[in-house]
Amino acid sequence: MFVAHQDSAQGDLRVDEGQTWFRVRHHGSKVPDYASRLEIMRKDGHELHVITQSPKLIDAHMRELCNGHVHFYRPRGAAYSKRYQFEKPELSVNENKYVFPSGEDTRVPMDSAYFGCYKSVKEGTKHHFKFRIPRAALVLGFVALVVGGIGYYLYGRLSGFEKAAEQPVAAAPVAVPAAAAAPSSAVAHVTTEQYIAERTPRLAGVPSSAPIYDELTKPVTFPKPSCYATKSEDVIARKRKTLKLGNRHGRLYGCACFSQQATRMDVEFNACMDMVENGAFDNTKPDRQQRADGVTDSLREADTPAAASAVSVPVAVVATAPTI
Repeated sequence: MFVAHQDSAQGDLRVDEGQTWFRVRHHGSKVPDYASRLEIMRKDGHELHVITQSPKLIDAHMRELCNGHVHFYRPRGAAYSKRYQFEKPELSVNENKYVFPSGEDTRVPMDSAYFGCYKSVKEGTKHHFKFRIPRAALVLGFVALVVGGIGYYLYGRLSGFEKAAEQPVAAAPVAVPAAAAAPSSAVAHVTTEQYIAERTPRLAGVPSSAPIYDELTKPVTFPKPSCYATKSEDVIARKRKTLKLGNRHGRLYGCACFSQQATRMDVEFNACMDMVENGAFDNTKPDRQQRADGVTDSLREADTPAAASAVSVPVAVVATAPTI
């Protein structure tokens, strides 16, 4: 059958389960005609794509003529595959290796829309490619639950001891004057409109913005940005909606800033990159030499010849996410 395809019109030839057509031969045996035709198939206008379970199952004559090898690996039946590409057949792909110096790897999500386009098993047979949680992850989750339970138990015991040690002293009853017991006519009457206005949020969808909560929502801190930048094309493609994009040093960069509470901050691209490359001065953070009396050691010793000034410079970390 394959010999007939060799004489077909120009175009691509695709062979599934290629090991059934290009079997491994004994050393010294005669090279079959179909293998010899592979040497001049480009002159006939053909390009051959062979799908197999392992390159070791393919005839060595064909492997020597192959100028491209793509290997797919689906870890534990996950919803994505790892795609490795080599210039020549890599015979060690099925030896539980995940890093190949001679190949390039990318992560390819599996689109369920194509699941019905190809039947890899006989109808009625159960598919065995289902996602399996690694045993190490299960053990780690169990250990985390045990440690959390022990910590909760110890915290409860310690809290009980502290409450027992802090016995409150009963306060003596205070006599209330008769005049104070009567309701005061000086208390302002709250109208229905005022009552509703105090409980109506200033910002739609933010209940805490109502005036009645003003005393409870006074700020006790402020957002401190931590920024990172990446030039990885894969990361930029996956996180395009969350990154500020722009050109830097002739390349496309993505940049984002987060507060100390891990909330995303709306910082424009140039400002974000400036904080990544140069840092940001925090005037609320005291110097390391700051003394209790408010005078730094460097200022106290400035009039001596051996005095040396120390400057604390914040460091910005540039995080370039690796290609997954």
